[in-house]
Amino acid sequence: MDGRNNLPDDERREQAQTNDRLAHWQAWLAENDQLTATILRCRQGHPVDVDALWQAARVGLEERDERNLQTGSI
Repeated sequence: MDGRNNLPDDERREQAQTNDRLAHWQAWLAENDQLTATILRCRQGHPVDVDALWQAARVGLEERDERNLQTGSI
């Protein structure tokens, strides 16, 4: 422990890591908010229907799997 700080080195290091993670998370959140705003602007305020995207992806995968089973491609 040094005279400049009441915390031992390992506690200071842990606090610095916590602060770094928080800063990283806050930067990610700001980027995410900016991306969300850009997407909404491009889509004229209409959000992306994620449920519809997942459903379409599942249907596509199921159709691919069925074709592969029929052709013996697996």
